[in-house]
Amino acid sequence: MSTEENMALVQRLFEEVFNQKQLDRADEFVAPDYLDHAAVPGQGPGWKEPGSSAGRGTSPPSPICTRRLTRLLAEGDKVAVRFTVEGTRAVGIAGHPAYREALPNQ
Repeated sequence: MSTEENMALVQRLFEEVFNQKQLDRADEFVAPDYLDHAAVPGQGPGWKEPGSSAGRGTSPPSPICTRRLTRLLAEGDKVAVRFTVEGTRAVGIAGHPAYREALPNQ
């Protein structure tokens, strides 16, 4: 694949899997040996492991959540991504309580 095709693939992953929640399509974009280099303690490093940041990002606990790509850099078959996550957290994540639990009188 060309650099441009790789970048387009990453853009589709974010839009179709993360934002549109088409979870059944994830295997089209992610290699079986995917490794999350940003995993926090207690989080699985693989795509399908319980608690993985990538898998959790597509799961139902955060139905109102979008990832906005702010920067894509690519060279050859490598693509680096900078993105922001916006949404409402309905459950605790990484030791932080859900928003409704964190705010008084909610």
